[in-house]
Amino acid sequence: MKINFDQKILTLEGKSIPILLGDGRKSGKDMTLLSATQEVFTQGTKDDRDMLPDEKLKRFELILRITHEVELDLDSDEISLIKKLIGNFYVSPVIVGQTLKMLEGKPTGIVPTKEEQKETEVMERNKKDFGNK
Repeated sequence: MKINFDQKILTLEGKSIPILLGDGRKSGKDMTLLSATQEVFTQGTKDDRDMLPDEKLKRFELILRITHEVELDLDSDEISLIKKLIGNFYVSPVIVGQTLKMLEGKPTGIVPTKEEQKETEVMERNKKDFGNK
């Protein structure tokens, strides 16, 4: 299934969720399916301590593909792995619910604000015009 990892994760009011730095300051970037997935693969969980090195390498190669391609075809095992990791890592049902729906190719049910819609349109135009990710 083709997944677009550039999709924004929004508040229930349809606003962007800023990514926070370790000291609580805003990073200037908004949370996306990509940033949520990267966080999960980077931080890991206590269950990852017993993981065999080959499995860690497999996960590393997957996150590299996701990071460099942003929109790509994933098989059902890869999608299931990402869903499991996100579900175990994040506490917020708002974040988990949206990411799982995105990974299933379903609408999240959250309507972005007009400002968010405009910003998304500008980003999409820039991608087409300049080939930016």
